Amino acid sequence: MLVVFGDGTTAPCYRCGIRLTFTTMTVDRIIPGAEGGRYVRGNIRPACGPCNSETGGMLGAARRGLTTVAA
Repeated sequence: MLVVFGDGTTAPCYRCGIRLTFTTMTVDRIIPGAEGGRYVRGNIRPACGPCNSETGGMLGAARRGLTTVAA
């Protein structure tokens, strides 16, 4: 993920922009599992633990209303 979403060493959290490393990165599904989303390349993005935890229970329109940080 660091190569796909970042510079090979770090990648930004999709919500807050903090630089993540291999040890600090978690994976967020764009379409959550409850809506049929899978852990596949087109449905994942890097997230820090706090941002990933905040969106964990949101579904549908609530998740789509979240802002993302431009890379």
